Amino acid sequence: MKVLVTILALLNGGYMLLDGLVVLFRGKYIGSEQPGPWVNLFYKLNMDVFKLGPLFIVFGLLWLT
Repeated sequence: MKVLVTILALLNGGYMLLDGLVVLFRGKYIGSEQPGPWVNLFYKLNMDVFKLGPLFIVFGLLWLT
């Protein structure tokens, strides 16, 4: 069980780190041009979701540590 949780944490953290780097350098997320439904919360707060790359990088690194 511990190995499974470790693998899932590494996959999640690695993907968040990679996605954060992609949005930081290319200005878009991995996948479709429009991110998922989670962006509606940020749009209501008048936040540009394409400027969240550093936040994704930090969360990805936290998952990996």
